[in-house]
Amino acid sequence: MNFANFTHLLPYGLLHSGLSAEDAMIGTAALAAVLTVIAVWNGLLVRDPTGARIRELARRRDSLMSKLRTPTRHSSRTRGLGFMHQVVSRLKLLSSDKARNTADKLAQAGMRSRDALIAYLFTKLCLPAALGGCAAVLFYGLGAYNNLTPMMRLVVVMFTMVAAFSLPEIILKNMADKRRNKLRLGLPDALDLMVICAEAGLSLDSALKRVAR
Repeated sequence: MNFANFTHLLPYGLLHSGLSAEDAMIGTAALAAVLTVIAVWNGLLVRDPTGARIRELARRRDSLMSKLRTPTRHSSRTRGLGFMHQVVSRLKLLSSDKARNTADKLAQAGMRSRDALIAYLFTKLCLPAALGGCAAVLFYGLGAYNNLTPMMRLVVVMFTMVAAFSLPEIILKNMADKRRNKLRLGLPDALDLMVICAEAGLSLDSALKRVAR
C-alpha cells in the first residue's frame, strides 16, 4: 500500500516532526480502533435504570426513620404548650378513647400533631370555666342586667358554660367540613396534574410531591 497518496491529508506539523506517513496512518488507525471499541462497549453495557431509583428510595427511607427517632425539642414559643401538657397529663386525658377519637377529628381538619391534640383538650377543659367565670363576674360581681332574676342569671351562667364546652367541637367540625370540601373541589385538578406529571416522565412519588405542593 502506498501511503504517499495520503500525505496531503495529514497535518503539516506531523509531516515535519520526524514521523513518517506510515507511522501517522498507523497511529490514526489505532486511535480509531480504540474509539470504536469504547463506543461499542458503551452501547453494549447493560444499565439498570432502577438502581439509582432504589438507592434514592433507600436514602429517603433512612432519612425519614432518623427524623422519627430523633426526639423533638420544645422551643421558647412552646413554653405555654408545656404547661398544657402537664395539666392534660396529670388528668390522664391523653389515654382515653375520647382523646383518640379527637385525634382522628383533628387529622380530618388537617392538624395531625400531638401538640394540636394537647391544645384542644386543654382548651376544652378550661374554656367552660373561663367563660362561665366571666359570666358570673358580669352578673354577680359587676351587677349587670339587674332586671334579671337570680334564677335567670344562674341559667345564663350555666348555659354559657355548656356553650363553651361545645364550642371547640363545633369549630373543629366546621374546619373539617371546610377542608373536606376543599379536597373534594381540588380532586379533579389534582388528578389532571398527576396525569400531566406522569406524561412528563415523573415518578409516582415526584408527581405526588409536585401536586401536593
